[in-house]
Amino acid sequence: MLVGAYGVFWDASLIDWNAHGWRMLGRRGVNTPTIQVADFRKARGVYVLYSPIGIYYVGLASGSTGIGGRLKDHMNDIHAHRWSRFSWFAFDSPSETELYPDGVQKHDEWTGIEEATDKLVIREMEALLLAVTAPPGNVQKTRFQEAKLWHRVADHQPTVRTFASLKHRLQPRTLTRADLLTPAIRAWCKWTRGDWPHGRAPHVHGHRVRRRHPRSGVGVVGDQERVPPGRDLVCRLAPQRPSTQLSRR
Repeated sequence: MLVGAYGVFWDASLIDWNAHGWRMLGRRGVNTPTIQVADFRKARGVYVLYSPIGIYYVGLASGSTGIGGRLKDHMNDIHAHRWSRFSWFAFDSPSETELYPDGVQKHDEWTGIEEATDKLVIREMEALLLAVTAPPGNVQKTRFQEAKLWHRVADHQPTVRTFASLKHRLQPRTLTRADLLTPAIRAWCKWTRGDWPHGRAPHVHGHRVRRRHPRSGVGVVGDQERVPPGRDLVCRLAPQRPSTQLSRR
């Protein structure tokens, strides 16, 4: 056999890559006594990275750091943030005798691939390609000779946003004085406080004041009696031709 264990479409965000002694855990079964949990961090083999639209990258892990080491490298190299899921196919298998203190199985490093026929090699390659690409036209899936599918074991709970945590952002927000303080309105407020430095004061006609900002040329119309200085300001902006003179109508 060529492949000893494999996992498909694992979510990379559920592994604590920067934790001390981090592990890449997979499981088979759920209940006692059939449940198995194994660490495939240092297993050798091949892996596939997936972007949101499909296969992004294919790699080989033959060194001492194994598949997990190569995946962690891709979290910080030029491929970072370009993939979110991965599949892996180990040329090693979980150990049936060596366990960590918490009961997790270690990986059993194969010294070589046992003698295999051409038919077996072709079958293993077909099973690997089908597991990687999941083509919809292949109704019947070719299985590996001995390799079993392992499901991801998350290091933490996935983050899920509920509607209750977001609905307050959908409510309309009441405009405040700060929201209305554009450069032109700030200049109008200066005039109401007596701080307007540009030319003579604008002419007041029927409690309405019209003037142009000296630089932007934007006309501001306000009700002097209804909007006294220091109170909330409600103004209507009307574009005017640039001018440095204050005018009246």
